[in-house]
Amino acid sequence: MTSRALEDYTIAWICALAVEAAAARAILDQTHPLPLGFTDPNAYEFGELNGHHIILAYLPSGVYGTTSAAIVVSRLRRTFPRLQFGLMVGIGGGVPSQKNDIRLGDVVVSKPGVKHGGVIQYDYGKTVQGGKLEQTGVLNQPPQALLTRLNQLEANRMTTRKGSLLEVVSEVLERNPDMQRQFSPPEEHTDNLFDPSYYHLDKESDCANCDKERLVKRQPRDEKEPFIHYGLIASGNQVMKDAETRDRLAYEQGILCFEMEAAGIMNELPTLVVRGICDYCDSHKQKQWQGYAALTAAAYAKLLLSVLPVQAATAPRSRHEFTDKDKACLRDLLVADPETERRRIEATKGGLLDDSFRWVLENAEFRKWHSSSKSELLWIKGDPGKGKTMLLIGLINELLLQVQSQPSRSIAYFLCQATDPKLNNATSILRSVIYMLVQQQPHLISRLRQKYDTNPNLFESANAFYSLSGMFENMIHDSTEATIYLLVDALDECETGLSDLLKLIARTKFISAAQVKWIVSSRNRDEIEQELEFGTEHSNAMEPS
Repeated sequence: MTSRALEDYTIAWICALAVEAAAARAILDQTHPLPLGFTDPNAYEFGELNGHHIILAYLPSGVYGTTSAAIVVSRLRRTFPRLQFGLMVGIGGGVPSQKNDIRLGDVVVSKPGVKHGGVIQYDYGKTVQGGKLEQTGVLNQPPQALLTRLNQLEANRMTTRKGSLLEVVSEVLERNPDMQRQFSPPEEHTDNLFDPSYYHLDKESDCANCDKERLVKRQPRDEKEPFIHYGLIASGNQVMKDAETRDRLAYEQGILCFEMEAAGIMNELPTLVVRGICDYCDSHKQKQWQGYAALTAAAYAKLLLSVLPVQAATAPRSRHEFTDKDKACLRDLLVADPETERRRIEATKGGLLDDSFRWVLENAEFRKWHSSSKSELLWIKGDPGKGKTMLLIGLINELLLQVQSQPSRSIAYFLCQATDPKLNNATSILRSVIYMLVQQQPHLISRLRQKYDTNPNLFESANAFYSLSGMFENMIHDSTEATIYLLVDALDECETGLSDLLKLIARTKFISAAQVKWIVSSRNRDEIEQELEFGTEHSNAMEPS
């Protein structure tokens, strides 16, 4: 079979455990060989399901938790330029209650609520009066393209056998007889839910010696078909094995399921989380149901993708594919990867807290900047320690999600740092911004190649900024996107060429070919205010409190 290009793959199916990956692989309609140009250190397999090209992404063996998941997804996003969203598919621990009759083998799907996006990190927040943990950040919602299909899938399940998880499971096991021992549904009598106060007797044995009088009495189900539950999934960096803690947290937050990876992914890539229930998050955890639960989760993902049109998942392929000379030009152009710097700063500062930027989305100046049909410039100014950098990173993340879900928008950004010679000058800023725009609109590389082909040292020359600024303005004129978001943090840390950069920013406000929307941040500096003419039409400033 012919290899596909990296650009062909649009959906990441992420697996933390080998049992989850085996179920996912068995669900695929076909597998693909390694794509051309593949150098990513992550472990992947490739295939097709219901017409969608899928990347199966493996998390490192034995390295569990949100951080490991975030690293893998960060590499994913860099390697696959047309990646649209992720599916985190695997096993989890269920939270049964009178309201939610969750059984082993059922499936829980992340679905946004009034106060959450479908997933919370339950071990991250602050402890308030009474010992209650209060969440201090909100993770992003699953992608709209999938949320809009959940009801359609449920309607299919109510009216036809096309929505049957058990039918998909049976088909997979029939095709793969070697999987039957580990992935077939266990006997119903092994689905044991014990009273939360009753602890498992012997860590080295199963529940054969546990007191069956302490089982919670539940009515037998009339059908074998697993139930699907939609709601909140709790993610953390430790295994939940205490029923009383499980019930307390579930009561406080409305949790249906516990797991260990999703919180590291939700703000990296729009992702829907699907968990097959293999235990009840108590001391009676056993592995007997893991295979079947992994397969029911994979079956749900297959059914969901069957109602998602291929065009809804696949971004339009550019008519311009990068040649080897294009790639050489881009390698020489890039001096520092803004995406890597953004993630490094987030990690250094302990992660992005929702409270550090969410307020600005309701700010009058920001809303004017965002909703205007014209080019706009917003200056976020303030003294050191006001949180300007994390505010900018929050806005970058928010705008990245908008660019992914809305056509005709591009985004480029740069985070200045005075102590790093690669990050403290106007030429580096412009090189990185141009690089990001070309990655999103490949046809713009023609503007670079016109000069680069005659002078391969163009980007390192003394006049590089002036050559690049002309190309940059031409690229805006040539843009096929209606709106271009450009964000630069810490302008006051630009040690060389700041005045020229400010003049370029001011000029782009008058380019009518596209809406050019700048956000810049800095300390209060008179020269910045004067050069950018703040207070005039389409140039405004705001200051974090």
